[in-house]
Amino acid sequence: MAPLPSSSPASAWQRDTQFRGLLALLLTYLLLLAVIPPNFEFGRYAAAEDLTAMAEGSFWGKVQFLPVLMIGAAIVLWRYQLAVFMVPSLNLPLVALLLWCLTSMLWSVDPAATLRRSVKIIGFFALFWALCLAAWHPRRFENLVRGAASLLLLASLGLVLVKPAWGVTDYVEHAGLWRGIMQNKNTLGNVSALTLIVWVQAWAARRLPLRWTLPGIGLCLLCLLGARSTTAILCGGLGSLIVIALLRAPLDLRGRWLGVWMIAVIGVVLPIWFVAVFLGTPSVTGVIGPIAGLFGKDATLTGRSDIWVLVLDYWRDHALLGSGYGSFWLGLKGPSGVIAEELGWIPFQAHNGYIDILNELGLVGLILLAAWFLVHLQGLREVHRFDPPVAALHLALFVYALIYNISESVWLRPLNFLDVLVMYSTVEISRQRLRPRLAQISRPAPRQAAGTPYGAAGQRAAS
Repeated sequence: MAPLPSSSPASAWQRDTQFRGLLALLLTYLLLLAVIPPNFEFGRYAAAEDLTAMAEGSFWGKVQFLPVLMIGAAIVLWRYQLAVFMVPSLNLPLVALLLWCLTSMLWSVDPAATLRRSVKIIGFFALFWALCLAAWHPRRFENLVRGAASLLLLASLGLVLVKPAWGVTDYVEHAGLWRGIMQNKNTLGNVSALTLIVWVQAWAARRLPLRWTLPGIGLCLLCLLGARSTTAILCGGLGSLIVIALLRAPLDLRGRWLGVWMIAVIGVVLPIWFVAVFLGTPSVTGVIGPIAGLFGKDATLTGRSDIWVLVLDYWRDHALLGSGYGSFWLGLKGPSGVIAEELGWIPFQAHNGYIDILNELGLVGLILLAAWFLVHLQGLREVHRFDPPVAALHLALFVYALIYNISESVWLRPLNFLDVLVMYSTVEISRQRLRPRLAQISRPAPRQAAGTPYGAAGQRAAS
């Protein structure tokens, strides 16, 4: 890693509070926009034309997001010295994937849609980068996310209690389930499960006293049960178990990630291999059916497999490069119109994040996605050596996203709460990786030890 530019003053690595309130407000606002109904119309499901306008990029959507993205980019430019120093530690495959999204405009079936979506997702990345450049400290991510997401859940609970006609779903299939201030019950379940993981980490790492963590966990569980989202319950439970296993397990797992992954491979892959070799390779329906039945689902995952087949048939015509980022799911106006006619209803995603990446960004995009994951895991391994609670939280969120994308499409969707968290988490881990290096640079000489200096990463030198 290259040394800091000689022009960087030592004071640049002292405690930083500039833009703290502004950035916290921007992140909260962004998370709010990611979960509320289009045009703030509570109490009803979004109509097809509303979802189409949101997917295409309505004027109101530009008004909502453009100032946020511009402020984020401005802060990155304002802190350009630290930004440049941070570049080598960034998740470069993610950066390449975002640039690939923009480049796909050249062959996109709808170049204007690709450009709009690319500008938005790159702007989000700039905002997350700004969050890691100004007013940063090692616990900033978890503090911001825990606080902002908990406010969303409190508002949702309040709407359920005060205005049930708006906060409780009246749609026949989901009648009686909570959605709060959010688009639907699945969104509320997703936010509840992710917030639960953050609160469990605060308890397991002893970040906060029990009188704070217990009510926070209780709020998440209450909203999660009210929404009754099967996927969110499973992923939230698994993520919480990962955090507890890494932070409260009787064995010290520090520095033993290789052993953990080997145990996981032995425990999962070998049994599958044994069954495939000696009993024959089962069909997808044969594998999914019994598991789905436990949760009241059919073997097609509520019709998702039908969408997968249709999308993959379309993908074969542009397998290498894809159809163009954000150009496919545009309701009846885009290529997805053919799929809507085939199904008899209008989908706005493939309900599988990996298939959507493959369809819109091709094999190249899928390879870059996999590279993003591998670099992120390497970063988590590095951070785990000096800050296990931070690594445990981000690993749990990452595993959550990996599983959630099997039945829902989240990757590179800027209007999705989980995608916001995962991208922010990726940039945050890049910043966390700099802590040892910056702590060495900013370590004061003995004659300066009378004060209480803060390290370059925003933490006390002793942390």
